[in-house]
Amino acid sequence: MNALGNGTTRNSSSPVAVAGGLTFGVVSTGGWHTCAVTTKGAAYCWGDSRMGEGGTRSASPSVVPVAVRGGLVFATVSSGATSYSCGLTTSGTAWCWGDNGNGQLGNGTATASAVPVAVAGGLTFTHISTGASHTCAVTTRGVAY
Repeated sequence: MNALGNGTTRNSSSPVAVAGGLTFGVVSTGGWHTCAVTTKGAAYCWGDSRMGEGGTRSASPSVVPVAVRGGLVFATVSSGATSYSCGLTTSGTAWCWGDNGNGQLGNGTATASAVPVAVAGGLTFTHISTGASHTCAVTTRGVAY
């Protein structure tokens, strides 16, 4: 499965347009998936989704962008190097979805979620970054978590 989002499963050695005619402001690539935020704040993901990293309630991979569930308005998104993603809404709340075997979704569990779940603690953030199986974020007061 490739994560090009161009409607095919073929790899490409040159740039290809993502299908769907959407206008993105932010794009983030993960291990086998990609997520992006449109200029209107809607999050979309494509590629692998076996652990729910597509945020669509489906474990099926997608070769085109599919809207992340929940109706949230995102400012940014970060796709983990493995099978999860997180995003910040325009109000600064953090939401994550996908694999959670190491607690990387930040919701106090180790249970995967195929739809966005709120990060616990009620904090507001200005930046979020996902790693192999961990997530870090910076609050509006400049404190890193």
